[in-house]
Amino acid sequence: MPTPQFDAQATGFLEATRRAGASGLGTMFHCEDFATLEHATAQLLYVGQPPLREQRDVDALWAGLRQGVINTVCTDHAPWSLEAGLDPSLSITNLRPGVENLQMLLPMLYSEGVRRGRISLSRLIEVTSTNAARLFGLYQHKGTLAVGSDADITVLDPDHRTVDAEVECR
Repeated sequence: MPTPQFDAQATGFLEATRRAGASGLGTMFHCEDFATLEHATAQLLYVGQPPLREQRDVDALWAGLRQGVINTVCTDHAPWSLEAGLDPSLSITNLRPGVENLQMLLPMLYSEGVRRGRISLSRLIEVTSTNAARLFGLYQHKGTLAVGSDADITVLDPDHRTVDAEVECR
């Protein structure tokens, strides 16, 4: 179901993005809306921001990644303890946003992007590393494997079927 508040402004958002790009400016969208859930516990524990999307939205995001319209990908890593998530002072209007998922970004992009032919391996590296370094003026010190650059390396075993990570809760 479309979100009326966003959908009504979509043309304006796209025009603002086009104008910003034409002027050499970067833009960022944090696409989210709130789902209405009946049970208070479900509201606090199972509402993700951004929420799950329709297939057409997912397809458009993959197309944007593939075509270079989307320059970077990141997570909203924000884990909460069960106690913090069930804080009785929270409601759907003031819940703690984000989910614990930082360690899943690269495996998901590889599995759903590279393996399924939606993006190339080099595009995965661009959207998770190189482009962010360029955006923040850190390229060639960061974002590339080259003489004189920091050796920040992630090793990904494409045949490994589980993700091992420590979960840190606030």
